[in-house]
Amino acid sequence: MSIRSLFTRMRVTHWVGIVLLLANAWLFTDSMIGSAVQIVVALVILIHDLDERRWGMRLFGRVSSYLAHLSRRDLTVSADVDTRFSEEFHRVMQVAENLRHNIDQTLSYAKAVTGRTEANSRQLLDQASEIGRDTQGIQTGLDSISNETAGMQQRMTTLARGRRWRSSKALPTASISPMETSTTWDNWWAIRWRIHIRYRASSMI
Repeated sequence: MSIRSLFTRMRVTHWVGIVLLLANAWLFTDSMIGSAVQIVVALVILIHDLDERRWGMRLFGRVSSYLAHLSRRDLTVSADVDTRFSEEFHRVMQVAENLRHNIDQTLSYAKAVTGRTEANSRQLLDQASEIGRDTQGIQTGLDSISNETAGMQQRMTTLARGRRWRSSKALPTASISPMETSTTWDNWWAIRWRIHIRYRASSMI
């Protein structure tokens, strides 16, 4: 108990008043009615002190314990505090419970949004992976087409070179006709005959 506590100061005041009233009724009051009234007042103060202890001091401790859970971000503890005979604490508990409920709803919504965001992220990643696989497949197809085109060009070049080689090799044979062959032999025999005649003439001289 601390002197800084409001409840402590009030309860000390109550007990001092009770003691003074009983002492005054027993020692300094001659009238029976006056003594009875003071005893009744002391009894009322005692009842008030007990009421304040039950619905004030103890209730404040339970409310403080509940609010401590909120300060620790523990929203699982509900407001299980009896405030039937304390309107002030009842209002405080209503505000605290509404605050807990709103925070709980906000966190639940945030978790739901986070879950949907994670699901959307995973879906986007799956789609990106699928696009990557499709792109890789397209690139593989393009590479195959490019290699096939290069092979076709190489085969066409080889065929063209083979045709030019066969054409150049067959051209001299195809260009000599039988008439040209006979003319060549006639010229050869004419030249040989002239040489023979010149040799006979020179030998006769």
